[in-house]
Amino acid sequence: MNRAQKIAWFNLVIILMCLLLSGIAVALVAFVAERPLRLALGGLGFMGIIGFTGLSPLLFRKAKGQVEFDERDHLYSMRAWFAGYCSSYLFFVVVCMTTWFIYGFKGTISVNVLPLTVLGGYVALILAHSLAILWQYGRTNRGEKS
Repeated sequence: MNRAQKIAWFNLVIILMCLLLSGIAVALVAFVAERPLRLALGGLGFMGIIGFTGLSPLLFRKAKGQVEFDERDHLYSMRAWFAGYCSSYLFFVVVCMTTWFIYGFKGTISVNVLPLTVLGGYVALILAHSLAILWQYGRTNRGEKS
């Protein structure tokens, strides 16, 4: 497994852990404690753990004397970033159009929603990038020793 795959797996684990912990926290506050949903959204605080995805290049450093990227790896990386940014843009379009359809022409939304849309866009970006990296390396046997 190369460095890009290790980073992708690390990011996937962090994102899935954040989504799982946040979902459990929101469900516990909303249904078990019987609080309103607006108070239960405080359980999304576990999404702050996503900041650890920024540490992945530091945790998985390049080995000394080893080539970090070749042409194929660079192509896979560019394709993965393209998929990530496309999914992030699609996320923003869906969120904006959904809120517009829900609240209408003269409706207003809470300012607290805006940081959540940025966080959701980041999650979509990193999730799609990591999945694209793993999919591209895993399509066929690349001659690597198991």
